[in-house]
Formats: sequence, C-alpha cells, structure tokens
Amino acid sequence: MTFHHDFISAANTAAATYGNTVPPFLSKTYDVVDDPSTNSVISWSSGNNSFVVWKVPEFSRDLLPKFKGFMI
Repeated sequence: MTFHHDFISAANTAAATYGNTVPPFLSKTYDVVDDPSTNSVISWSSGNNSFVVWKVPEFSRDLLPKFKGFMI
C-alpha cells in the first residue's frame, strides 16, 4: 500500500494560511521523509515532490511514536 501526498502544494497552502511560518505537522513530516534511515518505510518519490509510505504498519508502529506530536 502506498500513500502519495503533494508536499509542495501542502507547503504552499500552509504558507498562504500561516504566513511564512511552516506548521509543525509539515516540518515534522519533512524530517521523517528526509531522514535516510527511514527510506525503507517512507521516502521521497522519484520526482522528489511527494512521498511514499512503503510500509504502513511499520510507519504507524515504529515511526509515528518517535515523532511525538506528529499529528498536530
């Protein structure tokens, strides 16, 4: 199962909504996706403008708890 999200569009929407401040959710999402140690679970797409959750159970069980407040 994969989950695609247009990260650039979300960042642009957030910037328009919050001024130039990036909401914590987007910042934390970026950190998780950009971390090379998580690439087997979640990584950037080939176009680098979205991400793919490759292993949903592992993402939910292993990564989300490490990023407390991820779903703010």
